[in-house]
Amino acid sequence: MKLLIIILIPLSFFYKLNIIGELYFAHILLFCLSFFFLINRDIILNNLQRKILYLILIWFVVQSISNYINHVEFDKNIKGLARIFFFGVSFFVFFHINNNKNTNYLIELLFAYSIFNIIFILTNNVTDIFLIWKMGGLALSVTILAILLFTKNIINSSIIMFVIFVSISIISLILESRVFFILNILNSVIVLFIRKENIRTIIYKSFLLNIIIFSLIIIFILNFYEYLFLNDFLTDRLTNKQIQQSGELGILLGGRVEFLSSFNAIMDKFFLGHGSWATNCEYKIILFDKLFSLNYVRGPYINTFLDNCLIPAHSFLTQSWIESGIFGFIFWIYIIYIICNKFLKSMKMVKEYDLLIVFLFIYSLWTILFSPFGSFATLLMPLYICIIMKDNINE
Repeated sequence: MKLLIIILIPLSFFYKLNIIGELYFAHILLFCLSFFFLINRDIILNNLQRKILYLILIWFVVQSISNYINHVEFDKNIKGLARIFFFGVSFFVFFHINNNKNTNYLIELLFAYSIFNIIFILTNNVTDIFLIWKMGGLALSVTILAILLFTKNIINSSIIMFVIFVSISIISLILESRVFFILNILNSVIVLFIRKENIRTIIYKSFLLNIIIFSLIIIFILNFYEYLFLNDFLTDRLTNKQIQQSGELGILLGGRVEFLSSFNAIMDKFFLGHGSWATNCEYKIILFDKLFSLNYVRGPYINTFLDNCLIPAHSFLTQSWIESGIFGFIFWIYIIYIICNKFLKSMKMVKEYDLLIVFLFIYSLWTILFSPFGSFATLLMPLYICIIMKDNINE
């Protein structure tokens, strides 16, 4: 079983099947594992895990009703429902693996996936390193690998890890990945005090102090980035991107402008949504009108955007609300509550995997708030959440 979990499952993440949209072999493997667990009646789930699975089941039913009411095309109907179904399957299998109190198999799985992803990318012809670093997951894999080398004491020097994270941050900036620039700057700061008991004790005792420190670090990073931009230290492509995303809402919301029309779509069908993969060019036009009124320069992208009239959404929250109605939104709010609660509780105990939990918490929260809910997220997001949720991860 260990070989299956830490070798075969992560390897199966890299192979797609041309059925039901974008389906991975990992989806089929996890489904087979879930069937095996059910047949053998080898299921031990706590109340919280059961509640999450019940909510996913309700979400699936609500999405089915929404698709029926909105007369969603057959292929979009199947793709939308399959995404929720396999999302639930991933949770079910990872919950089962997670409940073995004597192992940290999910962390080993994440470790193996990160290594395999780096190998797969480096052994293939890379035509666009900028795209591969961010969208191909190379930045994420390198960051997680560095964190795990530290948490497993393969590298036990905080100073060396500080240099590594700063280096990854600089590379991310050069390769135009602002998210991993920010995340690795955060990692470089956190790694300096994560194992200093006197500092940890002060910080972990005060939730308000955590918020203040985190906010100050973010403000510093954003101001530093603004300094780089104003003094021409950024690449030409990143400078142009910065200009395009600069407007009255600021750079953070300027990079996720889809919400400007997402709320119109949400209010139009508040309770049951527009159905899976809903399209309506009206909301694209609303988005462009608001962009111009708020002084965002998006001219070169208008023709590209109008080629696809998928209702704009760049967040798990808004996308689920648009497609499934209010319940899709409630589900993700509940998930955010769970990971915040588990994160705060885990930070009060002695840590082996402190840095990993901090990173996965911030990255998961960022992804839920600012990324689209795609097929690959149905594999990785349950993995991240289950690692955060594991009660005895640091024992």
